[in-house]
Amino acid sequence: MKIKWLAVFAFTALTGCATPQYTVLGAAPNGTQTSGGVQDWPEMASWEPVEGAQKDVAIIVAIEDYAFLPDVPGAIQNANDWENYFRKARGMKEVYTLTDKAATSEEIQRFVDQAVATADADASLWFVFIGHGAALTDGSDGAIIGMDAQQTITSIQARSLPRKSLIASLEAGKQARTLVVLDACFSGRDPEGKLLAEGTQPVVPISKPMTTTKGTLVFSAAAGDEVAGQLPGSTRPAFSYLLLGGLRGWAAEPGKDISAGDMDAWLKQQFRQIRGRQQTPAVEGNPDLVLARAGEADPGVGRMMRGDVTKTVTTNTNTTGSTRIDTGHLEFTQPTDWAIGPVGMGIILYMTNMYGTGEISVTRMEMSASQGAAWIQGAASEEYGASGIGHVKIAGPEKVVWGKTTGVISAYEDPDPNFAAHYLHFDTYQAGAVYRFTLQSGTAGGIEEAAPVFQELVTTSEFK
Repeated sequence: MKIKWLAVFAFTALTGCATPQYTVLGAAPNGTQTSGGVQDWPEMASWEPVEGAQKDVAIIVAIEDYAFLPDVPGAIQNANDWENYFRKARGMKEVYTLTDKAATSEEIQRFVDQAVATADADASLWFVFIGHGAALTDGSDGAIIGMDAQQTITSIQARSLPRKSLIASLEAGKQARTLVVLDACFSGRDPEGKLLAEGTQPVVPISKPMTTTKGTLVFSAAAGDEVAGQLPGSTRPAFSYLLLGGLRGWAAEPGKDISAGDMDAWLKQQFRQIRGRQQTPAVEGNPDLVLARAGEADPGVGRMMRGDVTKTVTTNTNTTGSTRIDTGHLEFTQPTDWAIGPVGMGIILYMTNMYGTGEISVTRMEMSASQGAAWIQGAASEEYGASGIGHVKIAGPEKVVWGKTTGVISAYEDPDPNFAAHYLHFDTYQAGAVYRFTLQSGTAGGIEEAAPVFQELVTTSEFK
């Protein structure tokens, strides 16, 4: 039994001691509205702080606008997200970022040497590259290509940094760990599969595998004969975006450590779902090295990688016009025949059905993203409650997307004949808080009847 749930039920019991707190915004349109499309890939501007990473050092190289080679759309946006991760999450002061014209092979090497000289013995040194790659002409190694390489084999080879020499330069420092992210393919082709040096066959497949020391991890976007492409429905390079998402927590259940092996397995699983492209990422090095602790839940990466279309259906059939309501934290469309009642003790919305089908409440609990993920994970446990409260799960948890909101649904019942009730919960983390939507009814039939209204409420909600 988990005592923390007692407070949630206390909220429900005490809702009658306060008055409604909401503003009527006006009528919502009548009729049924249906929209469809692929869900947008989440932004990564905000991050939860990570302890003990302030001494780490990072170099980010992103080349979106090559002088003579095809561009790499989205490279700068990915680089900005990586810089946010290093500075906001890991609290790093030493972050060197080279983009476009500044990212020649000489400058990349100079900044590598500078970062290596800065890293402490108990720190990690990160190197992130987002751009073009090619194989050396003998197939012995791959190389990252500087921004000023021309469309000839000779220039590409001359204006590039071989992986082995790059990693050797990085490993020359005294840092405890070296992490190398290479969002580039080494097949000599652009993201669309076209040869970088037109009319030629500039490379042969890389024949020798990478070797790393115990403290080095190398994250590669694709096999030597494959293309490193973009996210489905987006122009952003897929690998560096998804790796960063994995570090946010998408690669494991909330609250669990994410090892290099976990990340490798998760990335491979996601890329297998892309339609029409073979791209096999790899993580080389110690698989047991812990990279992060999972916080943010997976937003549905597998579905987005497949490019599956999602549909949002909003139904407002009240001939007098449905009404938009603002509670201060939540704006929503009031369902037909559901009346708003008094709130308090953490509940920001309480509604009852005029014909006795059920009750709906929304509880808002401010907390960090990592705390929210742990809370939602706890909500999905097999049983919860305190002495005398024995609510038992009968369905779920199941991750769903209702409208634009991703959450976890689960169903419970109270077998006590004195307090017989059925519950449907939708838990989501939005705008700095956990929102728990609860549908309660005395019968399972009441839950089934009110479930479409419950889903509509979530679908039309906007969080503040």
